Amino acid sequence: MQSSPSKECPATTGVTGTSEALDTANMPDKVDGNSAKVERRQTKNGRRYVRIHGSKEEAQEARGEIERGGEKVGPLNADKYNRGAWYFYLD
Repeated sequence: MQSSPSKECPATTGVTGTSEALDTANMPDKVDGNSAKVERRQTKNGRRYVRIHGSKEEAQEARGEIERGGEKVGPLNADKYNRGAWYFYLD
């Protein structure tokens, strides 16, 4: 059996599972030339968070920079599914 060519799956963002335009705030960026990759994301319930791929020190530095930028940040946590990834929520 072949699937019908008229039923194509829409592209998904992977964050909410729906088709939507990507926001530049969700795009990864670098922190002060370090090798850390910083992603601003949102949970499916709308809670904003930041995920950092790198060392704990790089994650703490990125968290500090965001906090100094005036945003209210939560505690830094290790991602239990991705080794070398850290996250914190934005309030």
